[in-house]
Amino acid sequence: MSHYTLTGKALLENGDLLDTTIDQLLGQGLGYDDWKMELENIGGFAWTEGVKNIIIKKEFSFFKEEILRLQSEPNTTPGLKSKTNSLESILKRLQGLEWVKGVPDEMATRKRVGRLLGRDAK
Repeated sequence: MSHYTLTGKALLENGDLLDTTIDQLLGQGLGYDDWKMELENIGGFAWTEGVKNIIIKKEFSFFKEEILRLQSEPNTTPGLKSKTNSLESILKRLQGLEWVKGVPDEMATRKRVGRLLGRDAK
């Protein structure tokens, strides 16, 4: 029976490959089940809480500038019931959902340009 352990170099290369794989999948609107399937089937990576946390951090970085820009926009909804620049509205918008009544959703457009946030993001 042979025993194989990863060297420090192999672990770094595996981490780099995981980062590259995640970077290639960002912006496609994947939920956590989709991420798990993609990473296990395509990259051969095990799904763990650590991998999930890496994805969450990378998604935040990926969308950070857009979130800040949308937050800085003035609220265009009259009254206090909803705000177009609230974090809830921004989250819906990044996920391609209807974020203001009467405004068509942007899911297809966001997916096409690679700027769709996954449905499990909070």
